[in-house]
Amino acid sequence: MNCCILGAGAWGTAMALHLDRCGHSVTLVPRRMEHALAIASTRENVDYLPGYKLPHAIQIGCELAPVLMEAEVVFLACPSKALRDLCLSVRAASDVAWQLKLFLVMCKGLELDSFKTPSEIVNEIFPEVACGALSGPTFAGEVAAGNPTAVTLAVDADFAAAESYQQAFSNASLRAYLSNDVRGTELGGTLKNVYAIASGMCDGLKLGDNAKAALLTRSLNELVRLGQLLGGQKETFYGLSGFGDLVATC
Repeated sequence: MNCCILGAGAWGTAMALHLDRCGHSVTLVPRRMEHALAIASTRENVDYLPGYKLPHAIQIGCELAPVLMEAEVVFLACPSKALRDLCLSVRAASDVAWQLKLFLVMCKGLELDSFKTPSEIVNEIFPEVACGALSGPTFAGEVAAGNPTAVTLAVDADFAAAESYQQAFSNASLRAYLSNDVRGTELGGTLKNVYAIASGMCDGLKLGDNAKAALLTRSLNELVRLGQLLGGQKETFYGLSGFGDLVATC
């Protein structure tokens, strides 16, 4: 499968390494030309994920149009605040994206002015292309190293298509668990950050493990209730993209 990753931060680079291990054709596209040239020259993302060499099979892209010509799945790995501008840039070059079947959002957060989730932004700009979300407890260094990892793969597609993506993006070290709750998956990865800040304050104030355990227990309860009110499914928030992400972050 031809996979394109737009955004070469730590998470995007780690995903490139994972997809290469899965046997896919992978192109990693940094936002800045000088960053792309540096990675292509050293075969390492020194700025964001030092210590992990990129195999020569992973191509480094500099321009969108040539990359989109062959891409079947586009992973959106930019910061959430840059997602709309990135999608508009892709839209401008999308006349050549003949094989594009799926966008997978890897960023977490809500758009500042509209409070839209990342997939809602993508669907607004690309209503004709399926969109999903990849989320969960995924420290980039551990994924890059091939340590055991599990993620939620939420895809707005029929089951057969979703299952094919699950199989394509899973291997012995990373297991993708299917969900059809794209909104809930994105909300879990966003809302848990509020409780992670509170957890950090708990540590900083040296309130102890009892207080932290109480905080996280009540945080999960609130996350589930709030997430449901915002349109997510209850079971999603008890899964990897909710509880799992909360545990890893705290």
